[in-house]
Amino acid sequence: MAFLPLTSPRLTILSSLSRGQRVATAHVRRRRWPVTTATPRRQPGPASDTVASSSSSSSSSSTSPSTANGVPPPPPAAVAAAAATTSEECFDVLDADGRPTGRVKARSRVHADGDWHRSVHVWLARVTPAAASASAATAAGNEGGGGDGRTGEVEVQVDSTLQLLLQLRAADKDTYPGRWDVSAAGHIAAGDGSADTAGRELAEELGLNLSAARIGPCRYTIPSDSRGSTPVHGAFVDREHQDVYAVVLAPGEVEGLQGGRGWDVQATEVDGVAWFDAGDLRRRLATGDPALVPRSEAYVEGLWAALRELTPVQA
Repeated sequence: MAFLPLTSPRLTILSSLSRGQRVATAHVRRRRWPVTTATPRRQPGPASDTVASSSSSSSSSSTSPSTANGVPPPPPAAVAAAAATTSEECFDVLDADGRPTGRVKARSRVHADGDWHRSVHVWLARVTPAAASASAATAAGNEGGGGDGRTGEVEVQVDSTLQLLLQLRAADKDTYPGRWDVSAAGHIAAGDGSADTAGRELAEELGLNLSAARIGPCRYTIPSDSRGSTPVHGAFVDREHQDVYAVVLAPGEVEGLQGGRGWDVQATEVDGVAWFDAGDLRRRLATGDPALVPRSEAYVEGLWAALRELTPVQA
């Protein structure tokens, strides 16, 4: 797999920190990643990154919004007490059904003890260049009076029409290092909300600022129970209720937001980004490709259903 070179890392002050963190400011290394990165083929994950079991979909909320989205946060005193004992990010501890227990724990303890907690996944999709070109040609023909009356919209047929942006997780991540995963994702810190976290993760990990209205609502929430080990952090048990968001970007939208500078990725979290053809990605997830973070069938079906429900994109 060939990647274009990155520019030198630079320091940026992160202005919006989770309330569960003690520090007032944090310095985050960032680097540029070209917009034109080609869709990569298979890249094996680290041999020592073993997985005993992957996503679970046993909960009845697997393909519909969970009540966890509307539950109140734990008492501020619980958040403050947990933050006072650790410099780590702290999470609200949930029960298996996604209800808050009122307890707050540090990230490392949550993953070591297997506590249920919440996270957000934001998937970015775009119409393939070929589909966008065909739509533009249709629109041009209509303007000249020789078309079929269509407006130049791209019909969202996920497998054949869309590409999804994936990020390569940094090699020292505590879960699934060195694997390709969702466009942007992160845990919901103690006391924080889902929608705010979704926007913040896009900005922090990819340097992409989208409004809450552009990101849209959480499309579905699904439980995930995954276990494994990493060379750096050892064994983990990661039990999450994952709020999944999906955005189909209009042609040129990302390039316009970036001003042609490429992806401004967070170097401590992300080792690269690339567009994957949706149909190919779905097949690779179904066969358990070790280069990808595993996702359950219910997770993938929920994501594809969400993408199909989004309105057509103007070319």
